[in-house]
Amino acid sequence: MSETIRIQMMDEFVIYLNERQADHMVNKSKKGLALIEYLIANRGEPVSNRRLLSTFWNDENVTNPENALKTLISRVRTLLSQISPELGNCIVADRGAYHWQTLPGMTVDVYEIESIFEALSAAKVDNARRRELYRRLMELYTGDLLQNAEQNEWALARATALHNQYMSSVYSYIELLKSDEDWDQVACACRRALDVD
Repeated sequence: MSETIRIQMMDEFVIYLNERQADHMVNKSKKGLALIEYLIANRGEPVSNRRLLSTFWNDENVTNPENALKTLISRVRTLLSQISPELGNCIVADRGAYHWQTLPGMTVDVYEIESIFEALSAAKVDNARRRELYRRLMELYTGDLLQNAEQNEWALARATALHNQYMSSVYSYIELLKSDEDWDQVACACRRALDVD
């Protein structure tokens, strides 16, 4: 893959192709956009058709919901392929389910944030590496998970958990900076956290 694809899930959903926003067509389909967000949020885990149907068509009178799902998947793949030819292949059909498959070199901010939380919880991380991880976390956490998405009720529990981990990390980062008497960075971290929160 010669193009770089970066997906932002924090604050709002955005697909960047070579650092340019490239998701204008996808954003026109609210249900299609919500489906992409949902599959990405499940981080490669197969999501059963039944679960997708109950999430996206539970309160609608659809005569053939299975067909509606297949049609939506097909349309979304087409829209993604218009952004980048390989991107449509990210929605993979399993037996009675679908999952999101991240392409080599593709980055997803929520995945990186979760990896940072995991790395920070490791006991054997020196302070220099810890500072580097905190700085990266502050760059990536631009808002809560899909806080500006229209159909994001399913994301609220995860968004709350991520927010709590973020705030805990901010306090730990500030304590680390205070122990190093790096007052300028303390002020920057506080300002950044206030902007996000």
